[in-house]
Amino acid sequence: MLALAGVVKVNEPELQAASQFSGLPSTAEAFCRQGAQRYGWKAVCVTQGARGCAILRGDEYAAADSYPIEVADTVGAGDAFAAALVHGLNERWPVDQIASFANRVGAIVASRAGAIPDWNLAEAIGLEGNCTA
Repeated sequence: MLALAGVVKVNEPELQAASQFSGLPSTAEAFCRQGAQRYGWKAVCVTQGARGCAILRGDEYAAADSYPIEVADTVGAGDAFAAALVHGLNERWPVDQIASFANRVGAIVASRAGAIPDWNLAEAIGLEGNCTA
């Protein structure tokens, strides 16, 4: 499946598993770079839970810290992160901006009860203010 993908998003346990069966490195940046080179991925992201994420698109790499929150419910946070990642890639934002935005959206969802809590784009942008929608 790695060879068929154009965009890859893995979490840390998935990174370790993919590393073992593919022979790719088990560190985020090396996995991203070597995987993209080997398989031709257009973009790759490694989510690192409370430590944030790492994203590579082309030669542009960024690692972004998470946003400290009081976790209410993690259900839906990964899906929200992925949606924000795809949005940023589609809008062709710089990868550091995509990483920051996706981390913020995931944090907002994790800070509220329920898999699909209410939130809005202005709220996500307001946490840091450097993304444009």
